[in-house]
Amino acid sequence: ETSDLQHNDYYADTIAAVMKKNHPLANRNSLSYEELVEYDLISDKNARHVEAMLQRSGGIAGKTGRYVVQLDSRNSAIRMAANGVGIYICTIKVAEAQSQNLDVAIIPLTNKWAKLRIKIISQSTFQPPLVQRLIDHLIHQHR
Repeated sequence: ETSDLQHNDYYADTIAAVMKKNHPLANRNSLSYEELVEYDLISDKNARHVEAMLQRSGGIAGKTGRYVVQLDSRNSAIRMAANGVGIYICTIKVAEAQSQNLDVAIIPLTNKWAKLRIKIISQSTFQPPLVQRLIDHLIHQHR
């Protein structure tokens, strides 16, 4: 419940599939998560928890992914995807930032839950001026 809190739009992003450019799905403009579960997936330390939450909430129906490797960092996961180990699922902003000079395709997912709106939520009552300036600065960084 956040009705008594101040909501500030921070940025928007989309979940995407990251894969080697010669992968059979790499030429697609978009994909659904359900299309990916037939292929080897790369997991980071949070992927299985997120997948379980999406299954419980009804966001993912049916089969879950087949993870062939689990890594501690996004950078390592994207490098594994670039080397053809499997498909890594992350946000487009993360994929673009971590995949410079790598031979990968970044394909957005079409699932409703794949569209993210990130907000900064804070108290709507008195805020010290420094806190409000920090929030304004953060919001300005993503415009």
